[in-house]
Amino acid sequence: EKFKLKWNLLGSYPEYSNDKHGVVYKAEYTESGFLHKIYLCYILNNNVGVQIIADSTDDVFEQVDADMRAFIKSVVIQKTTDLKK
Repeated sequence: EKFKLKWNLLGSYPEYSNDKHGVVYKAEYTESGFLHKIYLCYILNNNVGVQIIADSTDDVFEQVDADMRAFIKSVVIQKTTDLKK
C-alpha cells in the first residue's frame, strides 16, 4: 500500500525559518503501523537549494519536536565570496 502524506504549510521567515527564502511544512504519514510526524523545509537562494526532512514517530515526537524546529530554523544559506580570487 502506498503511504499517504498529509501536509500543511506552517509558514516561512521569520516564524519558522531564519532564511528569508525558506518555507516549512508539517506532515504526517503511517508506515508499518507507526504514525510519523515530520517537518519538511525547503530553502532556495542563488541557485543553491537545501531540503531538510525531520522525521519522528508519534510516540517520541513531543520529546524531539523543539529540537527539530530549532535545527530547521538554524539553517541559513549565506552568500559566499568568489573563490577564484
